[in-house]
Amino acid sequence: AQLSDVTCLLSSLYLPNPAQIPYVGDVAGSTVGCYIISKALRYGLPKRLVLHMLVNQAIDSCIGIIPFLGDIFDIGFKANTRNMRLLQDHLQRPAQAKKADTCFLCTFFVLIVIVPFLIMSLIVVAIVLGVLAAQGKL
Repeated sequence: AQLSDVTCLLSSLYLPNPAQIPYVGDVAGSTVGCYIISKALRYGLPKRLVLHMLVNQAIDSCIGIIPFLGDIFDIGFKANTRNMRLLQDHLQRPAQAKKADTCFLCTFFVLIVIVPFLIMSLIVVAIVLGVLAAQGKL
């Protein structure tokens, strides 16, 4: 309950203010996010759930520091709220939460590993074909 209260408070406090000190909100949000993740580790939650939470936090932290765009992103993404929901879902329905985490991690793997590998492969093939064409061997 204490974790949920902190997350709700932080989520409801956001008011866009151009005069606010840059990055202070991002650091505060990331600090709370790390606290939530550390609690998940202390509760002995599955590593795949903790990884899902870490990915949420990393996305929020990386995009959140971009001026203006990060503020807009933070309004909709709210990593801490997402992570609290993951934690609560797991505690209430462990089997369903495990299935959702597996699906998320598979999608994440495809986007982070396989898609870039395919793109790099296409670039290499294009370069080789370009070199062969330039040499008149194609």
